[in-house]
Amino acid sequence: MKLYRLVAVILLGGLILGAVGYCLCSSIVPIQTPAYIGNVRTGIFHRRTCSYLPHEKNRSYFESREEAIDAGYRPCRKCRP
Repeated sequence: MKLYRLVAVILLGGLILGAVGYCLCSSIVPIQTPAYIGNVRTGIFHRRTCSYLPHEKNRSYFESREEAIDAGYRPCRKCRP
C-alpha cells in the first residue's frame, strides 16, 4: 500500500512541476524567426521546416513570400512555400 502512495506522490509532483514549467515558458516572448529561408547560390527559397535548406553560409532570410519573390527567388518545389 505504501508503494502506491509513493508512486502517486511522485506522479502528482511531476504534474505540478510540469504545470509550473509551462506557465514560466508561456510568459517568455518567443524569438522572431524569419518565415522563409533563401539559398543565395540557387535563388530558391524554402519554409523553415524544409529538408532542402542550404548551409548557413548560403542562407538569406525573408519575412514574407512576397519579399522573397521580389528579391528574385523562386519557391522550392518540395516544401511549396
